[in-house]
Amino acid sequence: MDDSQEQVEIDDKLYRRVSGQWIDCSTGLVVPSSAVGRLDRVLYQSSDPLRIPPASSLLFFWTWKNYESDMRLLGMTYQLNHDNGLMRSLRRRDHIWAFTRRDETTYVLAMDLVVDVIRRNQFGDQGARYGKYCALGNPQACRYFDVETGPDAEQLIRELHFFRGNMKVDTTGQLFQGINAVRPLTAQEHAKLVELSQGCGILVQ
Repeated sequence: MDDSQEQVEIDDKLYRRVSGQWIDCSTGLVVPSSAVGRLDRVLYQSSDPLRIPPASSLLFFWTWKNYESDMRLLGMTYQLNHDNGLMRSLRRRDHIWAFTRRDETTYVLAMDLVVDVIRRNQFGDQGARYGKYCALGNPQACRYFDVETGPDAEQLIRELHFFRGNMKVDTTGQLFQGINAVRPLTAQEHAKLVELSQGCGILVQ
């Protein structure tokens, strides 16, 4: 396994090894040499080391209630929060495609978050009520889409790989309940979302 895919969690902090160096995911800083030995031991001696394969892109269901509240009260915060462990697999410049349901029948893209850093939320953090993992985006690269005018994305979503075998689900949102609100995407699916996003209006602050 490429060392950039190796990571461990100690004392509620996530560390990833990149090019032979351990990085504190909450700060992006290189871990001091005095702590490297402990991280190596946890990785190679633990019966259940955290080796979550990285995902270049995730799909994130942002419920309309949460989306409307976040945008009205906080505006563009360039972050998404959830308990799903897939959030920990993301690296800088990876993408989270967030979509929401504009009305009873229409699902639209809401955001393309380009990851800057992944951190673990602490009590009192802005997004802690939504989950323990926070993806902070790069404001220069992220895009918030105009959900009022965006094209219907439901057909594309229902063609994604995790929908196979679930086509009897009555509504798209049923497949994104609870921990399943975050789903991995293939490179081809990511490309389809990039193409769809070209028809979306972009919000500016």
